[in-house]
Amino acid sequence: MSQVGLGITAVAQAVIVVLSGSVALLGDTLHNVADALTAVPLGVAFLLGRRAATRADTYGYGRAEDLAGIIIVVVIAASAVAAAWTAATRLLHPAEVTHLPWVAAAGLVGFAARACPTRWSSSVRSSVSGLCNDPCGMTA
Repeated sequence: MSQVGLGITAVAQAVIVVLSGSVALLGDTLHNVADALTAVPLGVAFLLGRRAATRADTYGYGRAEDLAGIIIVVVIAASAVAAAWTAATRLLHPAEVTHLPWVAAAGLVGFAARACPTRWSSSVRSSVSGLCNDPCGMTA
């Protein structure tokens, strides 16, 4: 359910990114998209991992989680490269950021979209760590 919330938040933020030209909000938007998309390979891996061993696959499908981990790292790395490329381009070719109140509101909504699921998270410590690091990265 939180992935749907992150997806909706990312779409709303993307609209404001297009209107405002904010690279910081683009980074947060890409982060939300990556977070929402990484649940897919992880969910598939968990489902495959439940399968029993067969004659052909005597150890079962537990390695699917390893493959999902690689996919997740690639998605996160791709979003970081996209944000870095855009930021470097903006440094070389500055442009004015408009609609600042909307950018600020979208940033707060993005923070809230990641903060709300923390309440139900089984790994509160890692979630709180992510919450503390995310706003710092977004404002940098």
